[in-house]
Amino acid sequence: MINLDQVYRYSTLLNIKCIKKEFEEFIKGFTIKKIKRETSGYWICHFENENGESLILYIVGMGNNIILTKWKDNLFERVSINRNLFLVHEVIEKRPNGIISSIIKKEFDFSDKYKNASILVDLVEQRFVFSREKLESFLDNCDFDNTKMILFVLMLSSSSKKSKCDYFTEFSTHMYNYGIPRYGREIKDNICSTRTYLNGDEVSAIFDINDGE
Repeated sequence: MINLDQVYRYSTLLNIKCIKKEFEEFIKGFTIKKIKRETSGYWICHFENENGESLILYIVGMGNNIILTKWKDNLFERVSINRNLFLVHEVIEKRPNGIISSIIKKEFDFSDKYKNASILVDLVEQRFVFSREKLESFLDNCDFDNTKMILFVLMLSSSSKKSKCDYFTEFSTHMYNYGIPRYGREIKDNICSTRTYLNGDEVSAIFDINDGE
């Protein structure tokens, strides 16, 4: 019987409390079935749930980079975390009239205030909306039901998504800023409010979570 402790053994990242919590939330309901080491030097871990759905965890190098992928019908998810404690969670959802691509970026860092524990220091969410018509024109009238549609959106960089999508929104927390003391970096509370953008225009006054308006 394979257990999660065997997975944690191969990854330094998964032994950091905040990253471990994010990882376990993502695999909730899944059981690990197989661990395999590839000749190129990375580990592949296969998970399944009771419905037969699967997800795959890639542990790269010395475990300082991990990638987790999940397919479910018309939904694709990918989580990547690197040694700088920077987490990117991408979700691509196909709907009847188009595709929505969401990218949530979380940055963690160590804080003296919390006894050198790693904490969330910033969060940015970007959302890109592609109409069915625009996607089909990109792929030379490719059938919208083809899986290529999701793969096409997945391969686009953030800047390419902005230029090709119909609508783009961005929300950022500005939770903390960085002071640069004489010795090393210091995290301080940020008095700046959250920022929300719609196709490049700031609409923070409408969606300000601090004031609830």
